[in-house]
Amino acid sequence: MATAAASPGKARAWSNLGWARQQAGDVGGARRAYACALARDPAHAQARINLSLLPPAGPDPACDAGEGRRQAG
Repeated sequence: MATAAASPGKARAWSNLGWARQQAGDVGGARRAYACALARDPAHAQARINLSLLPPAGPDPACDAGEGRRQAG
């Protein structure tokens, strides 16, 4: 995180953070870091590739808790 904090405008720093989080098993953190990299440079190939290799995002926890569901009746 130190590199991304020191260079918040650089896609490469965010992509590197995404890789570190991915290797640590933090898929959600990796996904967010890759998204930050792509927000800074939409053509950043490595961030795009690594993001595409992550498992699909799971269901929204808010939906699992019943928020947003229509009430029957």
